[in-house]
Amino acid sequence: MGAQDEENRMARMHRRGGNRCGSSVLAVIVLSGILVGWMHLPLHASHPVQARQGRLQIATDSELWGFAVPCWESIDPDLDALFDYLKPMVERGVNAFGFALQVPGRSSAFFLPDGKLPDDGRAERFTHLVANVREIYLATVIELFSADPSCWLESADAYHAAARSVAGLLPRAHTAILVLGDLAHPQRWPSESPIDLNDPEVLIALCREIHEVRRNVLVGIPARFIENSSRDDLLYVSNNAQQLAAWIDAVRAGDDPAAVTRTVAPFKAERFLRLQGDRSEQWQCRLECFADEVHKLRLASDAKTAQPDVGGNHPAAELSEAERAEGFELLFDGRTLEGWTTLSDDPGGWSVQDGMLYCEGVTGPWLRTRKRYGDFVLRLEFKISDEGNSGVFIRAPLVARASRFGMEMQILGVSGPPHKEESTGAIYDVLAPTKDAARPPGTWNEAEIDCRGSRVKIRLNGELVLDFDMDQVDALKNRLRCGVIGLQDHNDEVWFRNIRIKTLDDDCRP
Repeated sequence: MGAQDEENRMARMHRRGGNRCGSSVLAVIVLSGILVGWMHLPLHASHPVQARQGRLQIATDSELWGFAVPCWESIDPDLDALFDYLKPMVERGVNAFGFALQVPGRSSAFFLPDGKLPDDGRAERFTHLVANVREIYLATVIELFSADPSCWLESADAYHAAARSVAGLLPRAHTAILVLGDLAHPQRWPSESPIDLNDPEVLIALCREIHEVRRNVLVGIPARFIENSSRDDLLYVSNNAQQLAAWIDAVRAGDDPAAVTRTVAPFKAERFLRLQGDRSEQWQCRLECFADEVHKLRLASDAKTAQPDVGGNHPAAELSEAERAEGFELLFDGRTLEGWTTLSDDPGGWSVQDGMLYCEGVTGPWLRTRKRYGDFVLRLEFKISDEGNSGVFIRAPLVARASRFGMEMQILGVSGPPHKEESTGAIYDVLAPTKDAARPPGTWNEAEIDCRGSRVKIRLNGELVLDFDMDQVDALKNRLRCGVIGLQDHNDEVWFRNIRIKTLDDDCRP
């Protein structure tokens, strides 16, 4: 799908820079969320935070798995550099990137003592970073204030000014959560601070001021700041100050806050890992272990998507004797979603009907294989509704923008030329098919995708429509060479069947 299409889809949803931080701390946070409900229509679950008609929302059953870098200025905010830096993380399921604005020991603070911003280009860099994190389909978790006395501002008014300043820096299209506090601090907000963030009225006032500057920004409040909270490990997130106030009142009264409002998401902070110093070998090893653990935990969370065929009596899929002899195996058994995942207990619009994988055309998650593949030959059949839009993701990350980190073979329910980067058989937004080999919408097509190192060939209905070397295409040379295979839900009806694969290497991570 096109770039604008993908942004609309969301609406239904390292390179190091100059070292301005010295020997700073890098913190890694895992935030996993159990959403208690949302008052709007269900949204595309591939992104935890989404924009819908100008309103930021949290997707149903969303989860945040992320890492936060206190020294955010050491990260190059340009899109290509950010892409390279985050690629190893999103590949394995990390979907949030965060940082603290006020960090102890830094030579320069984000805010001046009065809460205003220094005129040194930092504001522009911040806006650029937040915009590009959204562009690759990640949420940004931003800690506004530090509990460390060395980072305190001069007055309560300065904190209010700082909150307004940051809200004004957010690009209009963003997926940021502004945290009123310090996620790393294990206790309630220090009473000696110039502002009392343990006071609910102060928290809600800050939230309202943020919304006066940038409407519907998602605001997070650490549960430990709230009196009588029994869950100090939670972060309460909402884009509605009134509903946050109702939630806080219910927590303080010992009532069930979900019975009062269902527009607040309580995210659980399961992990907080601090890595000292610059990028050493030990640093990289621990980060790799973290990403591997996220990958395992995200896949393990999806035990309910193996739904039976609603058609009931359709025979299981089978390989031909020739394909079996060649080493092919089934990716879809014709009866269940076994081997596939949406990273949620909810299969979304996906079901198995009459031996086919069917997407009913509702806003929902894309379907991923539970294994990752590097070099392979993939064969499948597909049928798309008239003017429908879908695709097959190749070597895709577990989360984030699959067609940007991996590749997408476009499927479009439009017949005939001209051949464009959005035509059926194209590598979406990069390479147009050399010929129009697609059959009309509503009829079955046969596709073969052959990936061997940097060499990729795509055949459509027996005709070679693409043959290219990723290393020779600027837009593709830095894409993943190992990832999941995915089927896209683009709010249109689409059918898949006879999905089988021949694995050509064993080097791709399980």
